[in-house]
Amino acid sequence: MNRDLIVEDMRIRVLFDTPIKYNHAVFIEKNIAAAHALPAADIYVQEDKPLKKQASFARIYTLVNQSMTTALLNKEFNQTKNHKVYSINKAVVDKYFKRIIGGERVSGRSIVQDVIDQKSSFAPSAHIQSRLVKNYYDDLTSEDQAILSNCVILAITFHKLVLGNSTELGDKAWSHQEGQ
Repeated sequence: MNRDLIVEDMRIRVLFDTPIKYNHAVFIEKNIAAAHALPAADIYVQEDKPLKKQASFARIYTLVNQSMTTALLNKEFNQTKNHKVYSINKAVVDKYFKRIIGGERVSGRSIVQDVIDQKSSFAPSAHIQSRLVKNYYDDLTSEDQAILSNCVILAITFHKLVLGNSTELGDKAWSHQEGQ
């Protein structure tokens, strides 16, 4: 999604297609490949997920992946002093889009469908090109559609609350990841 809220790419890139044992070399190799596969951008946003409920190995795995990806995408920080990777708290996204019902997070597919149909009350200026919907989104499994929907919703939330200078949810809604 660009700064004009136009989704430019909807392809899903799988980082690890098969479960692997923890191996630093494989993790670095996969993260480098993933970072190079991402379209060039001046900002990357990731959802900051709570790690309390994950097993200790899963927490380590998640933190290592986030750290590696952040470091790779912020590689020019020493020269530019500009952060490229930002995290936004999962709860902020859910609160902005009112996605918690009965204590459970609901799918964002209906929100993205409203964006596709240009009926979104949250982001009326957001737009997903019809060729992307036909070529990628419609062909995805419902699980992948849910993942992609979360990505679109995350980008809209970041744009509205941070780039749009909104103070709806306060200063603790987002944080930048320090260059490693």
